[in-house]
Amino acid sequence: MIDRSAHAAGSPRVQVFIPTYNRADRLEKAVSSVLGQSWANLDVIVLDNHSTDHTVDVMQRLIARDARVRHVRHMQNMGMLANFNAIPSLVDGDYFCMLTDDDTYEPDFLTTALGWFDRYPELGFVACDAPTRKYGVIQGSQLDYWPEGRHAAGAGTLKCLLGHYPIITNCLFRADLRDEFRFEPDLGNTGDGYILTEICANHPVGISRYVSGSWNNDGDNASSLQGFDATLITRIAIAEYELYRGLFASGRFARRWLVVAWFKRCLSVLVAADRAGVRILRSDTPLDSAFGPASRGVLTAIVATRVIRFFPWLLSTWRRYTKSRVRRDDGRPMRLPSDR
Repeated sequence: MIDRSAHAAGSPRVQVFIPTYNRADRLEKAVSSVLGQSWANLDVIVLDNHSTDHTVDVMQRLIARDARVRHVRHMQNMGMLANFNAIPSLVDGDYFCMLTDDDTYEPDFLTTALGWFDRYPELGFVACDAPTRKYGVIQGSQLDYWPEGRHAAGAGTLKCLLGHYPIITNCLFRADLRDEFRFEPDLGNTGDGYILTEICANHPVGISRYVSGSWNNDGDNASSLQGFDATLITRIAIAEYELYRGLFASGRFARRWLVVAWFKRCLSVLVAADRAGVRILRSDTPLDSAFGPASRGVLTAIVATRVIRFFPWLLSTWRRYTKSRVRRDDGRPMRLPSDR
C-alpha cells in the first residue's frame, strides 16, 4: 500500500460528500469512517437536506473534533436528487466521491483508488469493490462482472447498460468530471447508472478488487422501499433512452450502444406491460409518444404470448456465464506500483 503524508507537498486533496436526511445516528459512523482513512488530505462535506432530528448536534460535535469536517445545511428540504446534485458546484479539490449516510468506507479506500490514479492519471474514476449486504449477508457484487484492471473508454459501456455498473458510492472521480456527475430527475433512483454509463463511454476507468465497503440493502433504502412499479419502470426506461439519444446526437455515445439502449427500453417496457397490461401503461405513461402505432401493436402481440416471462431466466443464465468468464480471466489481482 502506498504511504502518503497528510499534507505532503503536491499531495492531492480529496473531497468526500455525504448527503444526509434524518439519519443522525448513522451519520456519525459514516463520517468517522472517512476521517479514519489512511489518506488524510481530505475534506468531509455533509450535505444536510434540512434534517429535523439531532443531525445539527452530531455535526457540531464532529466539527469540534476534526477541522476537516464541513456542514452544509440547506434552508429547506430539496429532495434527495437535488441534494445529490449540489455536489458538483462544491467540488474544488483534485478528486471527489459520494458516500451515503448509512454506509462506511474501509480505511484504505482512498489510498487504493489514488494508487490507481498514480498509475493511470487519465482514468475518469476508480471503482473499488462493494458487495451487497442484506441484513448482514453478502448477496454478491456488481464488480463480479468486471475483470480487475484499466478499461479503455467504451470497454465497460455494455456492462453498465446491462445494469452491472459499479456502486457509485465506492468510486473516486477526477474533479474535472464534476459536470458529468449529475443525477437526472426523470431517472429517479437509477440515475447513478446513467452517470457511470456516460463516463465509461467517454473515459477509461479503473476497477480494483479492494473491498472498500458494502452496499447495505436492508429494506429501508429508497430502492428497496420503491419495489416493482410497472408505470415507474416504463417512465424511467423511456426517459433513459431519450437521454442516450441526446448523448449520441452530441457524439458522446456510439451507435452500437444506442442500439443496446433501444433494446433495453423495449425489454423493460415488455416486462412492465406483462405485469400491468399495455392499457395501463398507455394511460399512465408516455408510451404512446415513445412508440408509434405499429410498435405498440408489436408490443401488445409479444405481451399476449407471455414469451417475455422467459427473459428473467435468460438474463440469469447470461449473468452466470459472464461471471464465470470474469473468474477465468481475473484469477490474479493486478499489482500496483509501491511508490509514485
